[in-house]
Amino acid sequence: MPAPRGSKTWALLAALALARRPLSREWAAETFFGSADDPRAALRWAVAELRRKLSGAITLEGDPLTLRLADTTSVDVLDTGGAQALSRLVAGRLPLLLEGVELHDPVEAGLWLTRSREACRRVAVAGLTQAAETSL
Repeated sequence: MPAPRGSKTWALLAALALARRPLSREWAAETFFGSADDPRAALRWAVAELRRKLSGAITLEGDPLTLRLADTTSVDVLDTGGAQALSRLVAGRLPLLLEGVELHDPVEAGLWLTRSREACRRVAVAGLTQAAETSL
């Protein structure tokens, strides 16, 4: 399956997956596409891109935006238990949210990414520490 284009499109997907609740289109447009000539049009393009490229793995609809993952779809930064998570801990490698992606424009997108990475890191460390202690 070809990947969606654009760092902000990936960030939108990550925000929806991490929120685990619907997000307002207004918030998403301003946070990720606020510097575009038409932020709402840029958001519509990103939503259409995600639907096209990830059809079958996700369902994305509505206002507010609602993301549903297929049963076979998982989010690695949310997986803090199980064998895969423990093997990452042993390897000394925690998953980094949107690894390789940097968002600087608009500023809100960069702030969201920094805060979200830190929150994911804290959750992963706590979950993996608990899993490791349970295994001992």
